Amino acid sequence: MRQIFRNCPVCGSNESQPYLGKHGLKIVRCAQCSMLFANPVSAEFATGHYYDTTGAEYYLSPEKLQSDYATVRFQRELKLFRRHCQSGSVLDVGCSSGAFLYQLKHRFPGEYEILGTDVSDAPLDYAESKGVPVLRSDFLAQDSNEEKFDTITF
Repeated sequence: MRQIFRNCPVCGSNESQPYLGKHGLKIVRCAQCSMLFANPVSAEFATGHYYDTTGAEYYLSPEKLQSDYATVRFQRELKLFRRHCQSGSVLDVGCSSGAFLYQLKHRFPGEYEILGTDVSDAPLDYAESKGVPVLRSDFLAQDSNEEKFDTITF
């Protein structure tokens, strides 16, 4: 299985130390900024192939989508989020089916400009069907000078 090695997604450093490992997943800590991230990442996850094939049955199951879009979902996360960001533009990296952004937009109408990004097509199709605007690409490959955000969630 092909692996993709990456520099730190925050500061770009290529220096990191092992932090945690489980079932082949390796989490490293950046030596410069202390960001924790998976490195390497299996190509099937980085490209979205896993989520469009093997994982599609789970991520797009009626039960999962109903749970993600339920009004009780994200209550704790939104409470924490609102403490730090009461309004503005929000980018959700790895937005999947868009449920977090959907809840943010519908619970606080007019307070947020939302955009989701992910590499998996089927969940993004679902997000768009719910009115969540999306960008279909790898966040790390996106031109960061194009748009500015008040808050970025992962």
